[in-house]
Amino acid sequence: MDLSICIPTYNRCSYLKKNLDIILSQINDLNRNLDIEICVSDNASTDNTEEMILALQRKYSNNIIKYRKNGKNLGADWNYIYAMKMACGQYSILWGDDDYFKKGSLEFILDLIFKNPAVSVFLSNRTCIDASGHFLREQVFVREDIDTLLVDFKYIDSARSYFSLSRDIACLFSFISSVIYKTKIVEEFEFDDSYIGSQYAFLFYWWNHLTNGNKLLYVNKSYINCTVNVPQSFGKGIDRVLVDYRGYLFIAKKIFNSSTLRLDFLNVINQSHKYCELRALIIGNKKRFMAELYPLLLECGWDRDELDEMISCTSYVMIVKEFIKLCFPFLKK
Repeated sequence: MDLSICIPTYNRCSYLKKNLDIILSQINDLNRNLDIEICVSDNASTDNTEEMILALQRKYSNNIIKYRKNGKNLGADWNYIYAMKMACGQYSILWGDDDYFKKGSLEFILDLIFKNPAVSVFLSNRTCIDASGHFLREQVFVREDIDTLLVDFKYIDSARSYFSLSRDIACLFSFISSVIYKTKIVEEFEFDDSYIGSQYAFLFYWWNHLTNGNKLLYVNKSYINCTVNVPQSFGKGIDRVLVDYRGYLFIAKKIFNSSTLRLDFLNVINQSHKYCELRALIIGNKKRFMAELYPLLLECGWDRDELDEMISCTSYVMIVKEFIKLCFPFLKK
């Protein structure tokens, strides 16, 4: 088996059906004699996911689609882990159920992995689309002038350079569909259950492997159409930002013995969540910001004086806006 496409899913039948149709079409169009499997881990969906999968399995009698369904919803973390453990291919992709291959994506992926046998983890950009499939933006994860970047985590300078060049939290593998990896990584380590609840349990394998002195290859290219603004279990606004900071702070403490690398790693999150976003969160819910997010920001390396100044200025703006609203109610927002 050459490649496993592992898809965790829950109640996304329509997205998943479109996804599988595209993957199966590209597998059928390959001019290569390769074994590719699709592994679907269903987290006890209550929609028509199971019926749709069974129909596709009957249509494709070559066992190309493997399907398992949890007896109950185990949470996203366990479902990701079970999807990864289904794989039998030499390489795997942990693929979002609402993400889609672009034309020629499968050929690109196969060329990438077989031309770089010394690399065990690959990262590429993504193209953001809306639920109707309309283009929104290209999302580039590393400094835009870099076409490819080979990172050898055996050397601290190489790791530090990668973190300094990172422009998005996706460089820490927050976006699963952008990551291709050697399946043996999942067999190298006995999974640590303490990662469950972090919302990023799957990172246990990739980061433990890389920090054991292995190689990552970043390619400034997108093979993914990623559907954004779809409801997520993570929530949105301050809930979404708290997921990132809590999850990645936990992972940084678990993975990095070096305090220098730990702070470099966490600074990628800080770069992703800019001052403008944090100001919006203060305006939206200052009480929760101060009680829950503020301590995490400090622990992740934000400067206390800068944060306090930002909070003070934002609070002043809020007071002025409220004053204007009270005194001049006829003014439009």
